[in-house]
Amino acid sequence: MTDTAGNPVLLPPGAHCFAEETDNGGADASSVDYDSYDNAAIVEQGDELQTLTITATNTFDVPPAPPTPPVYPPAPYPGGGGSLSWTGFSAAPWLLVGAVLFAFGAVLVSVTPATLVRISGQTADILAYIRRMRRVR
Repeated sequence: MTDTAGNPVLLPPGAHCFAEETDNGGADASSVDYDSYDNAAIVEQGDELQTLTITATNTFDVPPAPPTPPVYPPAPYPGGGGSLSWTGFSAAPWLLVGAVLFAFGAVLVSVTPATLVRISGQTADILAYIRRMRRVR
């Protein structure tokens, strides 16, 4: 035994030391080697410090079974798994629409007025229109 500072506790000669099991943790059997005043470890007279040992033994006949993991019902939605519910949506169609719109916008930006003139065949009318628009700004 030690005190609160961790120093050994000195017991007088003739002191009877014994213990009692207060919680066997569900053991099938438990025993203490020095369990009563009559069956105690007794401090002997002497100049040397003594070490007294009291042993408590708990015996478990059958080891406890490991816990079984919970069983979850199958997911009621496509692509689901685990136990979390599906609250989202498939983003693939929207990503495809976005990519197509982006590509269409890139084509529109890359086409210059001169390219439009060549495509339409109305060079003079379109160039005149562009000149008018530049003056308006």
